[in-house]
Amino acid sequence: MRLKALAPLILLAGCATAPLPPPEPQAAADTCGATALAGLVGQPATALERQLIMRPVRLVRGAAQATRPERLTFHIATPPGTPEDAPPRLAERIIAVGCG
Repeated sequence: MRLKALAPLILLAGCATAPLPPPEPQAAADTCGATALAGLVGQPATALERQLIMRPVRLVRGAAQATRPERLTFHIATPPGTPEDAPPRLAERIIAVGCG
């Protein structure tokens, strides 16, 4: 008799929904205003000379750690295929803009 009373509960337990997956992490906030300057990617590094940027800025050649989320960081590099005698100041391009 007891088993008959528990049978509906056991059947309903099999219909329980699976737990919800953890929420996806949100995209990092644009704490430094990099989104507004994303159009500079691909431009010569000298394009920065014509920009008025009123916040902390750094230029990075190569890899670097992001340590200050409020700082605007421009990653610059010389594209492959650039002539070796090209002046670095004119050959370098902005390859990424981010915070850190």
